[in-house]
Amino acid sequence: MNLYCSPEASVLLASFAVQAMHGDCSDEVGPIDLDKHLPKSVIDQYDMSADMWRDRIKRWWSRNSGQSREEAELEYLRVAQDLEMYGILYYPICNNKETDLHLGISAQGLGIYKGVNRITPRPFFSWSEIKNIQFKNKKFHMKTVDKSTISFRSRETSIDSSILDLCIGTHNLYLRRRQPDTLEVQQMRSQAKEDKQRRSAEQAKIALERKERQQMEKECKELKQQVELMAMELMKAQESIRKAEEANDQLTEKAKHSEQETLMLYKQKSEVEAECNRLSMNNMKNKNRTEMIKNIKKWICCTVHPPWPYSRMSLADVSLDANRKLPQYSSQNALIIDPNWHHQTPMTQSGPSSGHPGMTTTGSYHQLQSLENAHPSSQVMSRSLNMPPSSSSANFSSPIPSNPPPQQHQNGHPLPSTSSNSHPLQQHNQNIPQGNHPPPHHPPYYGSGMIVPPPDPSIQIFEQQTILMELEKSRNEYEKRARIFKEHLEELRGDIDGLKRDENVQNGQQNMQHREHDAIHAQNVAHGFDKFTTMRMSMRGTPRQRAQAFDGM
Repeated sequence: MNLYCSPEASVLLASFAVQAMHGDCSDEVGPIDLDKHLPKSVIDQYDMSADMWRDRIKRWWSRNSGQSREEAELEYLRVAQDLEMYGILYYPICNNKETDLHLGISAQGLGIYKGVNRITPRPFFSWSEIKNIQFKNKKFHMKTVDKSTISFRSRETSIDSSILDLCIGTHNLYLRRRQPDTLEVQQMRSQAKEDKQRRSAEQAKIALERKERQQMEKECKELKQQVELMAMELMKAQESIRKAEEANDQLTEKAKHSEQETLMLYKQKSEVEAECNRLSMNNMKNKNRTEMIKNIKKWICCTVHPPWPYSRMSLADVSLDANRKLPQYSSQNALIIDPNWHHQTPMTQSGPSSGHPGMTTTGSYHQLQSLENAHPSSQVMSRSLNMPPSSSSANFSSPIPSNPPPQQHQNGHPLPSTSSNSHPLQQHNQNIPQGNHPPPHHPPYYGSGMIVPPPDPSIQIFEQQTILMELEKSRNEYEKRARIFKEHLEELRGDIDGLKRDENVQNGQQNMQHREHDAIHAQNVAHGFDKFTTMRMSMRGTPRQRAQAFDGM
């Protein structure tokens, strides 16, 4: 007989099974075989493709990363033991009214199930309430602690011995679990505990090494990315350098061309200036010649037709007068034609040989006046040089103030002034006590929480307290795992509820029993009931009342 498993629990069990078989999630495993890990009734219940189921199993498989094979198997068993039909063997029986019932034998006790319902027992008897079970006259007789009796028989006589042996063996195991552990069992438990601690240490070491490896791989990947980025930046820099060199070459060529053009322009300019100077010189020569010709003409005219003052003069006097006048014109022409006339004036060229020393003085005076007019700063320098020593020394003295500001530290606080009456070293010496007096004793500072009372040696941990602590710890771990398991189931349920098919479509694919179990499971989930909660609810009332309810079924 197949066990009922909810869709969300089947996906969770499949994730632990794949973790135990293949290890951590990876793409090298290949596609997951759904026929091995999911029941056909669950696959047909939802409108989901095989890839969608594989995607959900793989998503939960990735959450189990880091678990060893043993841990995955233990988690698989923890999830499986919370299933409604896990650990229960069903046998067809009937009561005195010949009603078709099923007897469920489990480690917790005996349950009676009616119809196709295999989830909720009606009623349930724990092993602590059962006093004796015997088989007589093809019937089973079960006596409870309140001396009530329940009689039933099996539908098949071949299973009578199996029912009796299973009931006796399970009851003996129940009693053995309540007895104190023997020395052999204690040794086995201690050995198992040591093995568990050793495996935990190995797993922690493996997890640390895995984490370090992942960190190193991450750093290596980052370094590779940085190298690639640097290579790209280097290529970009080389490209920019190449472009800059090309631009520099172009600019150099342009500079050469511009320099050549500039030289050509300067050459043309100098040629034009030389031509202009030549033309101006020719023009001036022509003017001088024209003037000379005019003067000669005038002289000739005066010579041929002299005026009345020259009528009384002789021809020798006229020639002498003409000879006196001609050098004047030639000297004037030389003065005008000389191109260096602006550098050497006639006054300075004459020098002492001219016989006029006053003209040299006058020329130097005019030159000094022109220099002073061209450079007014020279007048200021002459004035400053002619100032009295007191004013010059005062003007050129150092700009250090008589009262300098007080020195400051880097943080802006002023240092002690040295102009005070007492020196800082003297003030420090005044603070030092005179003589060989010991320094004042300061009590040591005790901060908050520094004084701790010594532990009480009378406190001892007994074996009973240790056992209670271990039980409390295991109970807390179980509650935590149960809470996590419920959260996972709720998350899975919410993920696949929207893809559930209609009941009309399911009628042709599922039988009545599966639909009944789905309805009961949905009702229990809505009320927050689990397997053990339904058992406790079925144990309400005294054993006699439950025996009467069994007979009335």
